[in-house]
Amino acid sequence: AMAAPPMALRPFAAYVPIALCIFGALQQVAPSMASRRWAASAPMALCIFGALRQAGAQTLAPVTTTAVPCFRPNLTRLCDQMGVEALGACKEYEPYGVTGCVGWVKVAKETCMKTCANCTQIALGLRAECRFSLQILENGALLNRFCLESEASMSNFRCPILRDKDDGRCSTPEADICMRDCGNFYSCQCWDQKGTSRGPACSGFTQVGSMDAFPGQSFDCSVTPLECVHYRPTRCGQYHYCEPDHCLIKRVQCIPPEDCMMVDTCDKSNGLCYFKYRPDGSNCSDGVYYTVNDQCIRGHCKGTPDYCIYYNVTCEPYSPCLTGGQCHPHTGRCTYEQLPDGVRCDDGRANTLEDQCQGGSCIGNPVNLCLERGVVCTAPNLCFDPGTCDPTTGRCSEAVASPDPRPCDDGDPATIDDQCIDGLCLGRLDTGVKFLTLGQGECTDRESGRMARYAGDVADEQECLRVCTEDPQCAAYSYAFPLCSIYGTVRQRAPSTGRDWAYQEGSTIPVAISVEKAEMTATGQRSSTCRRKGSESDKPKDYGAGSTFRIDDFFEPWKVAVFFVALLLVFFSLPIMRATERCFCRAPTGMNTIFVDPLPEATGFPEMPLDSPDDKLRVAAGGPQEIIAEPPVLDNAFGAAGAPDSPPPAAQQQHLPGSTGETLQ
Repeated sequence: AMAAPPMALRPFAAYVPIALCIFGALQQVAPSMASRRWAASAPMALCIFGALRQAGAQTLAPVTTTAVPCFRPNLTRLCDQMGVEALGACKEYEPYGVTGCVGWVKVAKETCMKTCANCTQIALGLRAECRFSLQILENGALLNRFCLESEASMSNFRCPILRDKDDGRCSTPEADICMRDCGNFYSCQCWDQKGTSRGPACSGFTQVGSMDAFPGQSFDCSVTPLECVHYRPTRCGQYHYCEPDHCLIKRVQCIPPEDCMMVDTCDKSNGLCYFKYRPDGSNCSDGVYYTVNDQCIRGHCKGTPDYCIYYNVTCEPYSPCLTGGQCHPHTGRCTYEQLPDGVRCDDGRANTLEDQCQGGSCIGNPVNLCLERGVVCTAPNLCFDPGTCDPTTGRCSEAVASPDPRPCDDGDPATIDDQCIDGLCLGRLDTGVKFLTLGQGECTDRESGRMARYAGDVADEQECLRVCTEDPQCAAYSYAFPLCSIYGTVRQRAPSTGRDWAYQEGSTIPVAISVEKAEMTATGQRSSTCRRKGSESDKPKDYGAGSTFRIDDFFEPWKVAVFFVALLLVFFSLPIMRATERCFCRAPTGMNTIFVDPLPEATGFPEMPLDSPDDKLRVAAGGPQEIIAEPPVLDNAFGAAGAPDSPPPAAQQQHLPGSTGETLQ
């Protein structure tokens, strides 16, 4: 506020506010001076008093008002809130440089207390304070318009909604809607920003701030909706001072936590729900699937457990001698009715006969199915013990490997000391065997009886890996060691590059010999062979399947030996034949030679004279004699009938003394 000028310098200026007050007061009363009453002239007196006080006139006595008896409860609190509204009215002029609003608050509170919250008197007091604060405008018309607007705002909106909040308007449906939409902002103080195009300004705190009912939102007075301000006519402004209903502000939905509770009320002061119990015996659902007859008991829903449902009991007779079936809910057990004893039944077992009911059970006479069916349990090989026969089923158990290393035969000629180990017949390699088995027990080519071409050992694995490359026609076999094979099939050409080999990893399992199925070529030549590590390798062969003969193959030692033996036999064949004939006393005479066996002594043949000395010597020696006679003429010998009547004279046998048999010549 500006300091009051000395009395000597203000003979006229001191009365300008008085004139303005009188002019403003006359605007509030009727035009006819005769009809004005004291109540209408009171604002004028207050305004003049205020103007004189500000002007420092010491000669004028202050205007006093008579306190009106007031029976309004909580008047002090109400007048304090009037001061808050006066502060908001003063802040509307902050854009014009008005910052001292203490006088506005003081005038509003004092006038409220003295006039029992008379909105008209409070508004007039604010208008007088407005005129004093806006003297800096030096624009009488603008000053007069602004102060009249402040007076109307206090008289028509700010004061009535505060003073008459208990007149029943806060209990209307529209009040509930506004409380839901604007109740969160009713604790905010808003005012217009005169002289600017900006919207209203608000300050203070909202009712709930940041809360769970509005996740992700924070409330601030600066975002107060326009329909919620109260310094001018708005839809919800008249409910600004209604008691906050947090049930509506927070949009609380009171849902009973249990079926046996019902909503009692929602506390408006905090938005909390209160429930009460439903009457005992009311129907409800406890949410437990195996209970029945659910009902409310002291606010809780309880049911009777049904163990038939809990255990999902299905009463099916476990014996053909039982019938019916009823489950008892309190135990979950089934009871049945028994069929009479002696009723025929089937106990479901194949090893019983003459089944019949006895005491609710089906009982039959057991038999041994192993004996009835003649079951004999066998083992897959010598290294397994046969299983045992179950007399109730007639089936054999699975054969088990023999625990003892019993002797066996693994069928491999390259192994010895074969014995059973964990169900397998295994033997150790026989160092005397040079070749492993291919196909039907042979390590050679069955058709030719020789080793297949270019199959053998290498010095070590590195050499094999070095010369081994991918060859789809290459075959290799192993027996606990690596092996290389070249050209598994017999081909027409010898290998010329290192791309003709393939490598196969050796196995540590003795029985893991890998023998590929021997494929047959077009000419019947078998495709591959195998060799044991460390044995002597054969010289490659090019015979068969279109291969050409090689001279080197002919001059093998054993073939040369056979050739010379055959040559000697051919050269000495004639002398040997003659020597053989002499040894057996035989002389070849061509096709007409006839060999005659010695005859018994009494044959009746006449003796023939001995022609030569040699014959005489042979007869005298008493040894066997070979007599060669000329063949007779067939016509003379057999005659017309084709059979000889008597031996010819030249062929008659002679009896020679001292011999048991002779050969006639």
